[in-house]
Amino acid sequence: MDERELNNLKERLMNNQLNQHFIFNALNTIKCAVITDQRQACSLVDDFAKYLRYNLNIKEQSGVVSFRREMEQVRAYANIEMARFSKVNVEYDLREEDFYLPPMSIQPLVENAVIYGICSSREGGTVSIRSYLKEGYYQIEIADNGCGFVPEQIQSQKTKTGSIENIRIRLEELTQGRLLVKSHRREGTRILLQIPEESARKLHIPKEGQI
Repeated sequence: MDERELNNLKERLMNNQLNQHFIFNALNTIKCAVITDQRQACSLVDDFAKYLRYNLNIKEQSGVVSFRREMEQVRAYANIEMARFSKVNVEYDLREEDFYLPPMSIQPLVENAVIYGICSSREGGTVSIRSYLKEGYYQIEIADNGCGFVPEQIQSQKTKTGSIENIRIRLEELTQGRLLVKSHRREGTRILLQIPEESARKLHIPKEGQI
């Protein structure tokens, strides 16, 4: 993929970054919390502000972002969804955080896990997000114990910012990384992002003050 194609892919990402349905649902969740739990409402407003700031300013970001910054966006999204859906739980086990990756690589996958994995399951469930260093790769694992998918569905699965293939391409082009998906019906889905440690240390790190 040449630079023009990569820029076009990034432009499509930016144009589709804000999920209007999520925004409306988040505002409704905050409205309900104002009535039932004002402390929670204040916390959700903070989370919603973080979500909007990251998404609205991402056009000014080139290259890669820190994993820590990306996870702030993920946590903000997850907190709102857990307040909205009582059957959704999100857990974290972040053992490595000092590396970089393309923006909007994790949150869309977590969103898929919540909506298509956990919320589609009658019993609900948990989304687990892990980061660790193994065999020369920074590894980010997004796993859920929801309804799962058959192989044909995995290939065509969409996220709110485009296809999983979109994320895979940006990961490969910007970090020489890779994205792997495993899923089984009624057992859940596991997505693994792998970024070479050597490559991550050589990445050109942009200024992040805008995000």
